[in-house]
Amino acid sequence: RINRTNYSLDTAWLLICGGLIFFMQGGFTLLEVGCVSMKNTKNILTKNLLDTCIGGISFWFLGYGFAFGKSTKFIGASKFALTPFTENNADFADRNYDGNEYAYFFLEFGIASTAATIVSGALAERCQVFAYFIYSVIICTFIYPPIAHWVWSDGWLPPLLKRKKDLFGVGAI
Repeated sequence: RINRTNYSLDTAWLLICGGLIFFMQGGFTLLEVGCVSMKNTKNILTKNLLDTCIGGISFWFLGYGFAFGKSTKFIGASKFALTPFTENNADFADRNYDGNEYAYFFLEFGIASTAATIVSGALAERCQVFAYFIYSVIICTFIYPPIAHWVWSDGWLPPLLKRKKDLFGVGAI
């Protein structure tokens, strides 16, 4: 009974933290809108929405698997599109993830899309929406996930980081 309560609290905590991270998206959006001319407001709003939508799809499809799939020391190699593969063949295994896995995906998706949004302020009024779309896909699929794998999964950095104090893992972000 206590294990179920702890499990439920862990899942709720992941969802709350993921929601708070998504509030950062809105904060970055407001900051960027306040720093650009009025004619570029729609462009900024569109780009930040693209971070969440397009970045989320690319992180779901490949990024989460690269970050938290079964490990090679460099990159994950399973859990693509949140579907685990069996050890013996490439058929889909049990598709019934528990709620904690989805909550963890939600948290990590928020971090990945926020990592892409951080740079969008530097690109405000400097690039077209399609170029930013490509940038967002690259960040959420190929740049953030390997670093997350190295630090928070089975990568090669945790033994090196034991000597340093990394408050909440923000050094990776």
